[in-house]
Amino acid sequence: MRRIEFKLGDIHSYRYEGDGPYALLICHGAGGWGGMYDTFCHPYAEMTQADIWCWDAPGFGQSGAKTGREVMAHPLHTDRVRLASMASLYSWEAPHPLSENNKPFLLMYAERDPIFPPGACQALYESVGGPKEQVVFDSNHHQLMLFHTEEFCDKLASWCSRNLP
Repeated sequence: MRRIEFKLGDIHSYRYEGDGPYALLICHGAGGWGGMYDTFCHPYAEMTQADIWCWDAPGFGQSGAKTGREVMAHPLHTDRVRLASMASLYSWEAPHPLSENNKPFLLMYAERDPIFPPGACQALYESVGGPKEQVVFDSNHHQLMLFHTEEFCDKLASWCSRNLP
């Protein structure tokens, strides 16, 4: 599977080109860069032929390093930026309530995720309307696609084949 590296405006991006029936978008936030998902993207693209787009959030990963954004030497700068990103997760207001969702929804998470506790994931799942499915991995890893790649790929491919036209 061929990986293409490019920029979308200021956003550093990768595309794992496939000609399958659907595309996946993976946006990486604080703490890494989109290319770290090669562990998942290559095998999943090979297995499903999905067209996978993976990019770094603005100011993070290679988007932050290659766009001329201010990079401060002070170690608290990174913490300040990451805290602002985390705060936005909890203060963002969706244009429509999750309970009004009518699209297929899949939530996969680790039973002992150190970043997003299972209680928060379960509350999210319960708040979503429409057809939905959850898969809980017996794990303490946050990045399931990196630490449980084969099982994650199988679960996602199965869900996509049942729910996407």
